[in-house]
Amino acid sequence: MIPIKSFTHEMKRPMILGHRGSTKIKKYPENTLQAFIEAIELGADGIELDVRMTKDNQLVVFHDSDLSRLAGINTKLSKIYSMELQDITLLSQNEDRRTTIPLLKDVFESFGSQIFYNIEVKKYMGSYRYLIKELHQLLHMYRLKENVWISSFDPRFLWEYGRFEPEIMRGFLLDKWNLYTRYICRFDFVNIIHPCIDLWSFWDEMQQIKKSFCFWTVNDMLHQDFLKNRDILGIITDDIAKFRRSLFTE
Repeated sequence: MIPIKSFTHEMKRPMILGHRGSTKIKKYPENTLQAFIEAIELGADGIELDVRMTKDNQLVVFHDSDLSRLAGINTKLSKIYSMELQDITLLSQNEDRRTTIPLLKDVFESFGSQIFYNIEVKKYMGSYRYLIKELHQLLHMYRLKENVWISSFDPRFLWEYGRFEPEIMRGFLLDKWNLYTRYICRFDFVNIIHPCIDLWSFWDEMQQIKKSFCFWTVNDMLHQDFLKNRDILGIITDDIAKFRRSLFTE
């Protein structure tokens, strides 16, 4: 597989990443193995997924801090042991198959190096020490250093991970373009700038920082003219097939 750093240059187009997989066709819950399979079947180059920690310091693929929206359980994910995850059934519009919350190692075990991964580490007020150690071990165990970049809204995490393992690319997520975000984007611990697509109008200013860009969450075809012929590493989208077909055909 082409390394992340070479993808745009060699493929002549941005990478297409399924936002938490794909939930459009079979209606499986987000961030599940089934959603990731659907994204790959629709032609995604990789997946964007969210990572948190369980009570026993295992990396779990889940967006929210609690289970209420996706499982109907009023409990914080940080209070759950990893062995309990298999007993939690996610709410789903697809009743053909029971869906559960995967650990990050389950995702790596399922897909290995055949795809790219953008791993968003959710913001956490405490120490990232255990999370960084566990993530480092998994990336080396499954030999995915060329397939992964890590992103976060928290520059503290990006800085800490960069000190621990500088060769893994790191992306700064932002939904505002202001003095603070411009300041953070210029640091060496930020390799990729991750703006929301609503910030596209600041492109001329953003690209002066001379870093890679990945826009989220790109669903409106009105943005296709902006995205064409731009030096952009990737887009994160909920509608993989539409953008693959109409914008980034090879």
